[in-house]
Amino acid sequence: MHIVNNYSEALPVERALYAVKLSDGGWSIADGPGTQLLLPEQIAQAGYHLPVRFETCEAARQAILTGPQKTFDIKPGSSWVEHAISIGGVWHNEYQPASGPEDSSNRSG
Repeated sequence: MHIVNNYSEALPVERALYAVKLSDGGWSIADGPGTQLLLPEQIAQAGYHLPVRFETCEAARQAILTGPQKTFDIKPGSSWVEHAISIGGVWHNEYQPASGPEDSSNRSG
């Protein structure tokens, strides 16, 4: 089962990034507030999260505040993923993008 971008909470932090609470209770970093928190016509702005899990909102928030000055990227090995892991986030397989013909992007959700 993959965890998608229907976050129950999304707190804007900075640089258009959010600390987001996922359905398993973990937190991650996303570039949008998620599908549950938007109107249907805004779904394209839902955003996607890193495949990295934090235990608390504050940990995800700190990862954003200290993050690299590079474009947000959720791909394995990206500077954002590596940064999140280096400050205590844990790679989480269920947070990875689903693979298949519909997954033509490099984004999760």
